Amino acid sequence: MKKLTAAFILATAAFVATGCSDAEIGDWTTRGKLATIECDTGKTYRSTGKPDRTDTGWIFKDTKTGQMREVGNNCTVSYDP
Repeated sequence: MKKLTAAFILATAAFVATGCSDAEIGDWTTRGKLATIECDTGKTYRSTGKPDRTDTGWIFKDTKTGQMREVGNNCTVSYDP
């Protein structure tokens, strides 16, 4: 666990040193975290990891069903701290 933490800190420092934006750093630090996908239709989903953006919306693995799900562009993704 200490090696993983040290590697994460080193990677973060490398991103900061190379001038990465907050969005780029956020992209890397949210990988593997649970995400909440809220759609304009009123439906809310939970993802087991970072959802992938597609041309038509988002694709992710639903924690409730264990199946891959694709939703439209009318959804907002937020990540657990």
